[in-house]
Amino acid sequence: MRVQLGIGLVIAVLIPIALWLFEILTFYGALAGILLMAGLWILVFGVAFGARPDRLYNVAMGLIIAILCTFYFIPARFTVGLVLVAAIAMIVLSVVVRPRRAAGKVGAAVSTA
Repeated sequence: MRVQLGIGLVIAVLIPIALWLFEILTFYGALAGILLMAGLWILVFGVAFGARPDRLYNVAMGLIIAILCTFYFIPARFTVGLVLVAAIAMIVLSVVVRPRRAAGKVGAAVSTA
């Protein structure tokens, strides 16, 4: 059985909605729960089940989405600041950790020319 990103996201959305309908969570609590659970699922999927080239992107986007849930706990300007810092970190990491190109293929093309 292959683990898919979509089924985890569906579950991450439906659980907080069900808790909101049972009045266990407020509307904003359910929204924060959706963001937290979706972000954590994307992060876990990227680390454990995702394809190797997409791993950094999945982890970074999962972290950014999970950070968005902090609007429920801290003022909105701090949430925006945290998201900006995470986005900058994702950009820097994507530049630093580039996929390596096969040097043998480039060298072979140059030597035959």
